[in-house]
Amino acid sequence: HGREHSFPTRRSSDLAGRLTAADGSGARELYEAGMAIDPDRAELRTGLARVALAAVKRAGSAVDAGRFADAHRDLALARSLSAPRAPTDAVAERLREREAAVAGIDELLAQADRARQAGRLHGSDDAALPLYRRILDLQPQHLRALEGREDALSDWLRLAHDDLRRGDVIAGAAKIATADDYDHGHVELPEAQRALALAAERARRRAERDLRAGRLERAADAFRHWRANGQDIAAADDGRDRVARAHTQRARAAAADFRFDADERELDAA
Repeated sequence: HGREHSFPTRRSSDLAGRLTAADGSGARELYEAGMAIDPDRAELRTGLARVALAAVKRAGSAVDAGRFADAHRDLALARSLSAPRAPTDAVAERLREREAAVAGIDELLAQADRARQAGRLHGSDDAALPLYRRILDLQPQHLRALEGREDALSDWLRLAHDDLRRGDVIAGAAKIATADDYDHGHVELPEAQRALALAAERARRRAERDLRAGRLERAADAFRHWRANGQDIAAADDGRDRVARAHTQRARAAAADFRFDADERELDAA
């Protein structure tokens, strides 16, 4: 409104370690709040750059002290603020080397193999796939971990196929998405995705039949399963809208007949 803005500086907080804070009192948050008001103010951009460099420096100190979680957090902050790549990558490489030395990769691999053999593939930190991921984050070319992850993903995708054969497209799609997240290039992933597309198409046909027959709850459920494929979201949502409109029409008919309990149930369903 024409008044000069006065922004709090955060130099003392930078040095004291309050680089970021969830309550908005950290240096990053205050500089960004200032830039939201006056994006052309150069000292605010400079302040954010100082926060980024301080985060890199603090991450390096955390690596040296063996505080790896703190180092990961500060590196993430530095990268989110576009810190210079060379020093950031250098600290990240030191962190990987230190973690590899401390982590006990052989023990992690043994844990992962045991979890895979027991069928605990995903869903907890001590499941096979997360453990293989931890090893590969430390040593991306670790052959036994790559082979173990491949076998675990094959087992996981077999479970996805089982879901699809039962008509549970939602569960199958979720498992296939998880497999894709672990290894986008897994050799069995394209076949699973084709099976998912076929199962989703069966769900679509089932939804249309149920809607025409007035089986609205079953139609809505089938449209949800079709939507899980992720390829026809707009069309599936349109199908669910048609189910909702059918429930609304039933509600109007029930109200016209003074069947208000039925009217309420149909409106809730809609």
